[in-house]
Amino acid sequence: STVILIPAFVPELVLDAIQRYRATIFAGVPTMYLMLFNSNFEKYDVSSLRLVVIGGSNAQPELLKRIKAGFPNATVMNLYGLTESSGACICSPLDDSFEDILDSIGVPIGDYEVMITDEKGQPLPDGEVGEIAIKGDCVCSGYIGLEEKTKESFRNGWLFTGDMAYKRGNRIYFMGRKKEMYIQAGFNVYPAEIENVLIKHPKVFMVAVIGVPDEFYGEKGVAYVVPKGEVSEEELKEYCARYLADYKVPKEFIFEETLPLTPAGKIQKSELLKMYMERKSA
Repeated sequence: STVILIPAFVPELVLDAIQRYRATIFAGVPTMYLMLFNSNFEKYDVSSLRLVVIGGSNAQPELLKRIKAGFPNATVMNLYGLTESSGACICSPLDDSFEDILDSIGVPIGDYEVMITDEKGQPLPDGEVGEIAIKGDCVCSGYIGLEEKTKESFRNGWLFTGDMAYKRGNRIYFMGRKKEMYIQAGFNVYPAEIENVLIKHPKVFMVAVIGVPDEFYGEKGVAYVVPKGEVSEEELKEYCARYLADYKVPKEFIFEETLPLTPAGKIQKSELLKMYMERKSA
């Protein structure tokens, strides 16, 4: 089948290509979809798309709903994969209900096996949050020249991904990166859960939550927000408090015009932490 290559992600270029070539499949990371919807999206005909795939980082339910509405003729599919697994290893089945797509990243595909593990690499029962481990013929055997990193990530035939999730049957429910989890006053907090709430606020365009060192809490949550219109920190704290336990509500909100992105369009949380620490020491 034909593949249309775009030299750089420019929303109008992508939408024009979909319309001109009557594309049937489009895949992107969450930020790319946000950029599409923030452009002249309504001026383009995207009715030819029959499948839209979202992966690369946490897909917030509110964005998935917007994708479904924006591409009415297309099936929405979650995709989870790593370079080390040769790409996709967990996907939404094509016959999934939209309710399942909102909650779950899908099921293992092909011959891939997925295990949710504790800190010692032992399997956890259904419903308990742990690290995603992947096994399969397409998983690589290690990193060239990085012996310690290989020992840490590749154990007993399993690739330990550094991502957190829980299982129900063979269905996987993503919780975020292990290194992104922070411990505030003794409680484990997963940023993805907070981001999924904040993105529903009508005045929030983009959001990323990080944990930062704090003398009182040990670590505390900080939300970086790209707003749509005027919104205050107090308003967002009150909004979070309606849907989240008190210890999950970010202690600080920082408003920015843009957030740092990787070349693949993912929000660069390591850069946000660096920005915060520089700001604090200034």
